[in-house]
Amino acid sequence: MQLARWIPTTSVPWLTNAMPPWMGLWFAVFPTVETLAAQGLAAALVVGSYAALKFRKTAVGVPAAAECGDLAMSPLARVSVGAVVCIKRLSDSPEICARLRQMGFCEEQKVKLLSLQPELVCQLRPAHCLNISKELAEGVIVQTLSAGDAAG
Repeated sequence: MQLARWIPTTSVPWLTNAMPPWMGLWFAVFPTVETLAAQGLAAALVVGSYAALKFRKTAVGVPAAAECGDLAMSPLARVSVGAVVCIKRLSDSPEICARLRQMGFCEEQKVKLLSLQPELVCQLRPAHCLNISKELAEGVIVQTLSAGDAAG
């Protein structure tokens, strides 16, 4: 856009000789205010999205002190509604396990069970819920971090 003169080009004279030419070729960083501002914005977005992801991983409703430890384990299909669990093992065919991991059912992932009928509805993150069949849930071995409803 600067070559088309849609936006101005404001050179930074003290960086012109300090910045090697390969920086522009490899990283598209040039000694101009506009380029440096765009690169700074891009870096802020990357760091901000990383921080947001780290923050949201703990926002499933699990107490901050709750960690995946060495508690008793059971299949996900036998957990009560409302329970927060930690996935410990996927015991199915390699293809099914790979698909479960792609969907977010990874080892050490914290999950909240929202419903059992007609399929299991699991909350992995605040806005990320997945349904899996009861048969498939039998192969997801979990440990309970916080109990759900007794009637669930």
